[in-house]
Amino acid sequence: MGADWKNIAINSKPFKMGMHARTMLEFTPYFNPEAVDLIPQYNPEEAKKLIEAVEKDAGKKIPPIYWLASSSTGKPVSELAKLQLAQIGVPIELHLMSHANWFDKLLRDPKLEWDIGAYGAGFGVDPNMGFTYFLTDSKTGADGKSIGGYSNPELDQLLMKSEAVGDEKERMKLYHEGEKILLRDAAALPVAPYQMLLSYNKKVKGFVINDTMNIYVTSTFSNMWIEE
Repeated sequence: MGADWKNIAINSKPFKMGMHARTMLEFTPYFNPEAVDLIPQYNPEEAKKLIEAVEKDAGKKIPPIYWLASSSTGKPVSELAKLQLAQIGVPIELHLMSHANWFDKLLRDPKLEWDIGAYGAGFGVDPNMGFTYFLTDSKTGADGKSIGGYSNPELDQLLMKSEAVGDEKERMKLYHEGEKILLRDAAALPVAPYQMLLSYNKKVKGFVINDTMNIYVTSTFSNMWIEE
């Protein structure tokens, strides 16, 4: 095929492997520099003081945090996090399992036994897809609610409003406000961006990039065909 193929990177700007994502929308066309200011600076000593204050107020030590991770995709990050959190007095009970079992438990465990469960969310093409995971009644979790048990009526209203807005600049403002809410609530901790590449023959027309990385031949937003 040679020159007939081309690679397309979803992200709006190149990044080096191993780069840390500080915000939900970093490395996307919707990145908001102001959101970075909401991220606390790295300060392990201050973190220890906060942990000690919480334990003193509760009258007991923080119990081990149930961290659920895939042994094939989440092992390096979860093991590193366990070591780092141990340094400030936060115990982690790490549960590594096969990717299939991890995915099943993450999505179908109605008890939400896990406290932390790393997963990916698509914010690159249109942040609405990534934000959906945080809607109160998103049905991404086994109980029909948010996959992480998160709920904030203010965010729900913002996202519902964004779906009805056609102006790109206005929708971007709503996404920025939604991101600020998630960061202030610490609803999720961004870890790293995925570099996603797609290749297709130049004869393929009507191809639409989407955050799920699934290829839709015909859908409500795409209609692909081969040019003879």
